[in-house]
Amino acid sequence: MKDHKTPAPAAPKLAAELFPCDSFSALPDEDGRIEGAHITRADAAAIARPYLHFDGCIFENVSFAGGVYRAVSVTDCVFIGCDLTNADFTGAGITRAVFRTSRLNGLNLIDASLHHVRFDECGARYINFANTKVKRAAVCGCDLSDGAFLQCALTETTFENTKLIRCEFSRTSLAGIDLSSCAIEGISAAPESLRGACVSFGQLPDLAGIFGVQVV
Repeated sequence: MKDHKTPAPAAPKLAAELFPCDSFSALPDEDGRIEGAHITRADAAAIARPYLHFDGCIFENVSFAGGVYRAVSVTDCVFIGCDLTNADFTGAGITRAVFRTSRLNGLNLIDASLHHVRFDECGARYINFANTKVKRAAVCGCDLSDGAFLQCALTETTFENTKLIRCEFSRTSLAGIDLSSCAIEGISAAPESLRGACVSFGQLPDLAGIFGVQVV
């Protein structure tokens, strides 16, 4: 029954004017803080290290692929068309951020904390949400196939028109989460994880095996 609307994530707070650049070397880097910049077509490999802080930035067509950014702090940022393939964001703190049309395949978000985050039309196969705390997030039009949600806390989180094919939800509650518009073939979850989730009638055959029944 869909009588409760989950609040949308808050939008990033960005300055009216951002410093434009196409290289991280053009930015002041004081103790790993990068603030108020609109960065385009740059490679973040040169700055890849733990404990970076990104605040009030737009990243457009920027590559973070394969980099180690453990415990990175991301606040009020937008990522557009970026490549975060196999990037390591273990222990990241991400607040008021948008990831749009970006490649997040294999992105590692173990032990991360996400608050007010949107994922729009991103490819995120094999994304790893292990022991991740997610509050007030929206996932729309994404491909999270083969992703892992292991001991993950999902609060006020929505999935819309998203592929969750073969995703694993282990010790992760989906109570109150609407999956009815998503592709969930081959989903792996214990019955208690699915208790309270909202699904469509057409999705019941995809879940029958979890509950030990056959649909004939």
